[in-house]
Amino acid sequence: MAQAPSVACALWCRQLARPACVIPPWAPRHPTLNLPRADMKKIIHTQQCGRPARSQSAQTGVMLLEAMVAILIFSLGVLSVIQLQAVSIKQATGAEYRSMAALLANDVISRMWASDKTANALQTNFSSSTAGASYTQWLSTVRNSGLPNVSSDKSTLPTVTFTTIPATASGPASSRAEVTVFWQEPGDTTTHSYIAVAQLR
Repeated sequence: MAQAPSVACALWCRQLARPACVIPPWAPRHPTLNLPRADMKKIIHTQQCGRPARSQSAQTGVMLLEAMVAILIFSLGVLSVIQLQAVSIKQATGAEYRSMAALLANDVISRMWASDKTANALQTNFSSSTAGASYTQWLSTVRNSGLPNVSSDKSTLPTVTFTTIPATASGPASSRAEVTVFWQEPGDTTTHSYIAVAQLR
């Protein structure tokens, strides 16, 4: 009794262990199937070795899943680029504020060099503890400089302190000035500072 075409097709595929059911020219015809080789080949290709063809809806679902995965990967890449740009902008802004604070600190030191450099005069005019005329004038410059939150409270006001250095055999007495400029960037809870030191004599 001849086997059904689908059964014979399955036998051919299993024997050859190939994903596509193709009868090689050297293969003998199955003894129980009395069909010409051309008809057998046609039956095999038509029935695809007994495996059902993938439906159109399944193919559409696979394509949709691939598209969603591609969109997800693209979105993650865009978010990473945006985050990197935000960090770069913040670092650039922080460097700009630090440069501004350095200029302000050097500005008040330059004013000290151009004024009376005796210890009492420096303490009276420039010390932040006495709030002298020269310090008050410089503080106005700091407030108008654009540094964020430089005077939102007392903890961010710039400070100027002096330490008297006694005279030695190598030189006269001098004053060590220490200028500290504070600022706080928008949205940041950390107070940043820049310190400049100068010895005046």
